[in-house]
Amino acid sequence: MSLNIISRYRSVLFGISIISIILFHYCEDYVNAFQDGNVGSSLIIFGYYKVISSIGVEIFIFLSGLGLFYSMSNNSNVMRFYEKRVKRLIIPYVIVGIIFWSIIDFALNKDGIVQFIKDFTFITFFTEGQRVIWFIGIIFIFYLIFPLIYKLIVSKGGIIKTLILMIGIYGINYGIWQLWPNIYGNIEIGIMRFPIFICGALCAYLIKNDVQNQNKIMIFFAIAIGLALKLADVFVDMPQYWSRIITTFYAIALILIVCIIVDKLHWMKFNSAMEKVGEYSLELYMIHVCLRKIMKNIGVYTCELLVYIGIIVISIILSIFLHMIISLIEKARISES
Repeated sequence: MSLNIISRYRSVLFGISIISIILFHYCEDYVNAFQDGNVGSSLIIFGYYKVISSIGVEIFIFLSGLGLFYSMSNNSNVMRFYEKRVKRLIIPYVIVGIIFWSIIDFALNKDGIVQFIKDFTFITFFTEGQRVIWFIGIIFIFYLIFPLIYKLIVSKGGIIKTLILMIGIYGINYGIWQLWPNIYGNIEIGIMRFPIFICGALCAYLIKNDVQNQNKIMIFFAIAIGLALKLADVFVDMPQYWSRIITTFYAIALILIVCIIVDKLHWMKFNSAMEKVGEYSLELYMIHVCLRKIMKNIGVYTCELLVYIGIIVISIILSIFLHMIISLIEKARISES
């Protein structure tokens, strides 16, 4: 057994991660409704909210780092790298973002063009903690600086340098938390996920170069550490800063556990279904969070199961449609060139 198992089931993991995120959002809405006294207690929902939480985001970001390393190692042309990222990230965001922020800032909140520009360009993520589509803005930043991360990892002594960088990032985040807690509160959901992104790229390096410490003992040790830390996080009330760090280790443990289970079961229909979901994961994520936000803004109770199922169904349909539009745009671009 080696880390190659992660690469083998990367597409499956993408599908599982987006489903996990969607389930977490329902649990989050339910827990908020419970705290407001609108719904009763549910052991399953509260258990998922506490134990699984938003771990799907960490998994998604880890896999993004993994995939980017493979992409750049196959073609180190930076401009080509950015071109592929624009097609995958910016085009769908422009389509979804213009429609979504127009509905929020013009139709619902009547905030006007200035607020629209600030929301659309993610300025309000940093200034106001606007988190609806925060993931797109943060992953865009990760994409921009990834060539530098890649060069660091593949350089002489790259593994040690990368680990030092990750520790340094946590140190910088700690300083922001202590010195400017309000700013940290706005952006920690993104900047505290940078290390798991780097972990994904580092994992790809280890796999691609067949580093010799990829054995069962190391894998099970990583799983044990991740689960032990998460157990402490569940039963001990920790500041969000420390919980984010623990979640990095926990995400790696869950990734390994899921891969081992999937590998042992050989459930091809499940794998194929998750791969198909993973193919639409970015579009599904964007449409889901935007539709959920619109529903909440107009007073729909997204904590009601049937309502939330309806949101999921509509999100799936629209994500397929969006995927088709993006494919058509790409085909038109290729034809013109």
